[in-house]
Amino acid sequence: MNREYAKGIAKVKENDFLNAIKHFTLAINENPADVESYAERAVAYIHVEKHELSMFDMNRCIELEPGNSYRYSCRAFLKSKMGDVDGAIADYEIAVQLDPDDAIAYNNLGLAQESKGYQKKAEKSFSRSNEIIGYNPKRFDEGFKIDETKSEQIKSETIPASAATKEESKKAHAKKALTTKEGFKDFMRFIRNGFKIKE
Repeated sequence: MNREYAKGIAKVKENDFLNAIKHFTLAINENPADVESYAERAVAYIHVEKHELSMFDMNRCIELEPGNSYRYSCRAFLKSKMGDVDGAIADYEIAVQLDPDDAIAYNNLGLAQESKGYQKKAEKSFSRSNEIIGYNPKRFDEGFKIDETKSEQIKSETIPASAATKEESKKAHAKKALTTKEGFKDFMRFIRNGFKIKE
């Protein structure tokens, strides 16, 4: 692993995005084909509201890895943030063509389509996302009940020792559920299992 890249990641963990950008830039200077440094620098640029520079790096990631669906999903997210919803839809469509099992990309495609008023397309995208993760929303609309005793037991088993640890744990689980395919699938599995954690 490039030492400058590792230093950049350390700065990201400290929320020091300006210094992270400096380290990722040094890593790119050492290896202009280092796609991960471009990707991380693109995200750091978003945090400091330098969207055009982030877009440059995301475009470079796609040049380096044109078959990587995740690169298109990332650029779609940025395009949406910049108000280019049509561009976001186009990138999400490429992402799901490259990875037809990406539930998050389908979900985000549906959100973008819905924001443009393409309701039927959005419903199709949401339906495909649900199908991938095995989620049936009708099951929960028909009065699904939670066993309160088990719910309390789960709460008592999962509450961390300190408030600070609890907050970190909640943030980590939420981030994983919303930013990774596996995390999202685990979250939906948890709901399908009646809010029970299976060992």
